[in-house]
Amino acid sequence: MRPTGDAAYRDGTGTFHPSPRRVVDGADLHGDTTITVDACIVGAGAGGAVAAKELAEGGMRVALLEDGASEDTASFTARPREMTTRLYRDAGQVAALGRPPILLPLGRAVGGTTIINSATCVRTPASVLARWRNQLGLEELTEDELEPWFRRVERELNVVKVPPDLAGRNAEVVRRGVEALGWSGDLLYRNVRGCVGAGVCAFGCPSGAKQHTGVTYVP
Repeated sequence: MRPTGDAAYRDGTGTFHPSPRRVVDGADLHGDTTITVDACIVGAGAGGAVAAKELAEGGMRVALLEDGASEDTASFTARPREMTTRLYRDAGQVAALGRPPILLPLGRAVGGTTIINSATCVRTPASVLARWRNQLGLEELTEDELEPWFRRVERELNVVKVPPDLAGRNAEVVRRGVEALGWSGDLLYRNVRGCVGAGVCAFGCPSGAKQHTGVTYVP
């Protein structure tokens, strides 16, 4: 079980900070370098970092290969123009083509896009799981079957509901509107620990509260 109240959202104690950082900067390599591992995972974001951690815990020797740098939280300035060029692939100009084209922010750092997203965490909806089962034959992907695995990830990332006061007045206005319309709604769940509500999640969390894969699964 994990605590999910306001204290778990605001309390930054207990965050794992390993002393050895086994990071090799490619810019420091000269000539051929050979290492021997059981698995090489390309990308240290939401997919790659999780795969690497699970394989390593299973006893494999794993290397993570990441295009971006290993960023230090203390260097996050909260200045959008500066951090966009540092943390975003192609300075945030990647787009999904269509009518209209949609900007597709992609992270370029250890942590991948989890280092620049809003930290919102939503379980795969039941309707999507049903479509996967019916159209793709993934019959085992039921809510009950996935429950322990969702919880495993949520514990690792400290997924917690946003406290009402940190959500702010805009969220309160939306809540009243939702209730007036008879809709269902709630405050978001986010992967944070010690959030102070700085509001610059998309440009690298300067307080180190966002539990992106670069500070959770990778270590």
